[in-house]
Amino acid sequence: MISNREINIEIRGVSFVNKGAELMLNAVIQQIRKRYPNAKMAMELNIGKDRQFIETQYQKIRSYGLYVKPSGRRYKIPAALFAALFLRFSKMRAHLLPEKDIHVVLDASGFAFGDQWGATFAKKRLSDDIEKWKLAGKKIILLPQAFGPFGKHDVVKEVNKIIHNVDLVFARDKLSYEHLKALSGADGLTYLRPDFTNLSLGEKPISFDQNKYQVAVIPNFKMLNGGENAAAYLHLLKEIVTGIQKRGYTPFFLMHEGKKDEDIALKVNSTLAQPLAIIWEENPLKLKGIIGAVHGVVTSRFHGLVSALSQGVPSLATSWSHKYEMLLADYAYSEALVKPPYQDLEQKIDLLLDEDKHASIRAKLREKASIEKEKSVEMWEQVFKVVDS
Repeated sequence: MISNREINIEIRGVSFVNKGAELMLNAVIQQIRKRYPNAKMAMELNIGKDRQFIETQYQKIRSYGLYVKPSGRRYKIPAALFAALFLRFSKMRAHLLPEKDIHVVLDASGFAFGDQWGATFAKKRLSDDIEKWKLAGKKIILLPQAFGPFGKHDVVKEVNKIIHNVDLVFARDKLSYEHLKALSGADGLTYLRPDFTNLSLGEKPISFDQNKYQVAVIPNFKMLNGGENAAAYLHLLKEIVTGIQKRGYTPFFLMHEGKKDEDIALKVNSTLAQPLAIIWEENPLKLKGIIGAVHGVVTSRFHGLVSALSQGVPSLATSWSHKYEMLLADYAYSEALVKPPYQDLEQKIDLLLDEDKHASIRAKLREKASIEKEKSVEMWEQVFKVVDS
């Protein structure tokens, strides 16, 4: 059902640095434009940053046809007042959407609320403003994301404030769902739904040759926790890459974030007899298209794994969070998790590349993907029901 409502929606928790976060932005925009063609969507822009940052972010926000919601302070002047006094004379003036005009807040953080992120992060993302938004009559919805654990008192305090003021919240895995349900007030508005980027269609770049680049290796700097772990992770990637090469396939590094991930690729390449190509793709839908075209994927990035599994691509995944294990379980593919002490690494690589099993694995993943996509469709219907109420 298409609605002609003129509605203003803020999308929070997304970014342009992390391609998974940008893929979530794409996914939200697609669904909102389909349902509410007349909607105005906005992203927050901190006017307290330096001029170059503001200009770059503004251009990226506008490239998606979105409006800018100014935030922060400039010269100690609050964003709303600064925008009224100064930005009305700039090129931004036609594309500003002040906070007071926002009707709906959609948070697509991915993973931002839990002990490892802390209370300060939760405040900045939502809890500092959520009571004010609720009093103003805004609808506030947390789209499917990971949550918890909640063992720290200050984190529990902030997340409880969020839970008591949202209209709807979705956990994207069973453990996150249990973490939320343990909080007071979460009953009745908490649902279990998968990551919603599974509905986004990838677009393979014309220039990408899947016969030349066969197995994508997606690193993640978050795997580098401490000296020993860092060394172990680099060695693991080297062993996986070497194992793929020995089996006659051509792996390549596929970047999902910035320089920290590239540094990992460069360090691993420095240890290889046959260094790998490092491929960058700015467009997240084309990045997903590359993942959908390859023979297999080795990933330490969550949305790299979602993009692979949802397109039926055999994969191996390393993990720095429970969200990887939970996602693989949703696809009945827990054997694809690579974890210490890595004694079965050769068998894992065989699992990824075994031609005899490849077709059956792809068929199983596609069957599971169809189920997960139906759940995402149901999730959006729940969202629209709240927005329209």
